[in-house]
Amino acid sequence: VFLSGNEADVAVHPDYRRMGIYNRMKTLQGELLQNAGIKFLFGIESNPILIKKNLEGGPDMVFPQAPIILIKVQDIDLHLRMMDINIARNKIYGLKIIKFYNKIMNKLKVKNKLENKIRILDVSQFDDSIDDFWNEIKRQYNFIVERTRAYLNWRYRDPSGGNYLVKQALENGKILGYIVLRINRYLKGYPRGYIVDMLTLPDRLDATDALVGEALSYFDTSDVNIVQCQIIRNHYFNDILKRHGFIDSRLRILANHRHSPEIDEEIK
Repeated sequence: VFLSGNEADVAVHPDYRRMGIYNRMKTLQGELLQNAGIKFLFGIESNPILIKKNLEGGPDMVFPQAPIILIKVQDIDLHLRMMDINIARNKIYGLKIIKFYNKIMNKLKVKNKLENKIRILDVSQFDDSIDDFWNEIKRQYNFIVERTRAYLNWRYRDPSGGNYLVKQALENGKILGYIVLRINRYLKGYPRGYIVDMLTLPDRLDATDALVGEALSYFDTSDVNIVQCQIIRNHYFNDILKRHGFIDSRLRILANHRHSPEIDEEIK
């Protein structure tokens, strides 16, 4: 386990670009990380300039698995009206495909009549049982952010960190997984929904399916038209998300990382 950091955001004013400011900030960042004892730094990049810069840094800076952004849009026409009128033609074409896809999926939907013993409950605070869940699931991963009770409560249950809705899937008192949701209301009149985090036992995809269904019901009742989820391309959640109407947004993003030399061999 390594103390790690998330590279959250970086920006340089357009009038002051090409003056080495970005590189100087990165140098300062490296000094701050070293002083804080952080061994591993990771982030998601969507700026085409910085994606190119990271790729030029070599394969050691890029995650071996590529992240993708999945989206689910209920009303495509509403989405187009709320977006910038200068949207590219190929994106409009892609959204129209989603509209057709949604029609087909809605016709194919079959309600599950089997009795489901999985219960979905809201979580105000993660308790000790989440550590039992974590100890069981961590053996399934070679690389994962540590999901202990302390971390999850700090990340999602502290009001100063943001307003998140957390739900757990349980069966006979045992936690099968959890999901974290958030609504961004920055654009007035057109809120965007996000599946921020989701983790379930790999052999309980029925719990994954139940949590995604619960999330979409919540977004529907909150008048959210578009829901976004960021995920690794080959993750086992993909098939379930796509069955619920999510498709690849085709937005290009890059997962990058840096680490201290002392853990170089283990990271490789």
